[in-house]
Amino acid sequence: MLPQELADKVLKDLPKELLPEVEKLLIGQIAELAARQKEVDEMSRKLKLSLATARTWIRALIPDMSNQQAIQAYIKVSAENRNAKAKAVHDALGGMKITDLVKLDPRAAIDRAFARKTARGGQRPMR
Repeated sequence: MLPQELADKVLKDLPKELLPEVEKLLIGQIAELAARQKEVDEMSRKLKLSLATARTWIRALIPDMSNQQAIQAYIKVSAENRNAKAKAVHDALGGMKITDLVKLDPRAAIDRAFARKTARGGQRPMR
């Protein structure tokens, strides 16, 4: 009960000689409550530790995915990245192919001839 209710209903009608007994009774109840609160706190701590241990075991024994699934996921992400890069290159080139770009060599024919490696026994052009 609330302190005001205790004063109005119990302590007011009680003889003065019994007031120390009421005080001892209330102190005992506070001590008992503190002990039970300590037990509840300890129980809560143990439950949290048990939950953490169970989760650790679950993660260790039941992996999120198998090795094969992990490999397949990696391949899928890798393919998506390659496709995105190819699309970006295609968009940047405006539909041209890389082989078309190679044909657009800005050097003169003679410069390309001098830069070209000759087969064995062949000769480079002379100026």
